Amino acid sequence: MESIPIALDGLAAWPIKWQHYTPAVQSKVSGWVGRKVAEMIGSEEKDFVEFILGLLAKHEGPPKVEEEASIVLEEEAGPFTAKLFRVVIFETERAAMTA
Repeated sequence: MESIPIALDGLAAWPIKWQHYTPAVQSKVSGWVGRKVAEMIGSEEKDFVEFILGLLAKHEGPPKVEEEASIVLEEEAGPFTAKLFRVVIFETERAAMTA
């Protein structure tokens, strides 16, 4: 995970291997999003979690996800988006190595 960028601009430039965003990877990301949203706003907010996962299913990048997440998360949208994309990149890279 050390080679994965931390800043949003670096994450936005990363060539995500979306072909490896499989149902297994989606499940891991979904669990992370649910836990993180619950931690940040006090409840899982299932509709919001599904909305974020829908953006990922459309292969939206960090700028779009941050913009949409800011409606609910406000100033926490940037850090949330950065952590989210670090998870997505890590899991898709790991899936690519085992494919």
